Amino acid sequence: VHIPGKLVHLDVMPDGRVWGINAADQIFTISGPNGQWQHIPGSLKLLRVMPDGRVWGINANQDIFTRAGVASEWQHIPGKLVFLDVNAKGEVWGININQDIYYRNGVNGNWIHIPGKLVKLRVLDDGVVYGINGVDQIYTINGPKGQWQNIPGALTTLWGLRENGLYNNFLWGVNPQDSIFALNPYNNGWIQTPGSLRSLDVYFEQGTPVVWGVNSADNVYYRRGLHGLWIQIPGSVSYTHLRAHETGRNLVCRLLLEKKK
Repeated sequence: VHIPGKLVHLDVMPDGRVWGINAADQIFTISGPNGQWQHIPGSLKLLRVMPDGRVWGINANQDIFTRAGVASEWQHIPGKLVFLDVNAKGEVWGININQDIYYRNGVNGNWIHIPGKLVKLRVLDDGVVYGINGVDQIYTINGPKGQWQNIPGALTTLWGLRENGLYNNFLWGVNPQDSIFALNPYNNGWIQTPGSLRSLDVYFEQGTPVVWGVNSADNVYYRRGLHGLWIQIPGSVSYTHLRAHETGRNLVCRLLLEKKK
């Protein structure tokens, strides 16, 4: 289903509501595939949405903002970040322009500096964080009081996997050569899966991981499971970060698709 409009970044709530940003940093939200886009005042480069509807975002000046849903107003959060992620408990992890890592427990918490350097990270609902540093090395830490542990391998993008709010400890990623891998901490290492992608995201559908990805030609594909066949989706994605989330409304992430002219 093609949804009118163009976005460069989006995030999807479990109830199907979508928040997105267009190429001019304008913010929009829609209640689902059958809704109408609503413009939200403000300007953001990146946003993340919690299951309860709270939105966190970063603007072009690296300023941090949050709001408690559509009907509320933006609240400025002290600090400067270029990347952030937030889990269902409201734990916020961020990275500044110097690749320094920070943790904050909710809106009323304080930023705590976490030793280490990263360029991307993903915080899971159980508090475990996965991150990639500037040379594509992979690290994980169990909450802000844990210690970073190196995971063998090299990735340029990664994503955790969850089902019914609980993560099943799988990690999917793409390496610098666009090869696709999946890692379960309880097995003996990375499993390479067929195909080539520059970016991916995953979610569970009836107990099976569904992987969405974008290749170097901006073509969009998805597959079910480790060994499923890749299926191409008409259209292209102009942004390298695809978000595909578990939701009762199937394939909401197609909002990122736009036809080539």
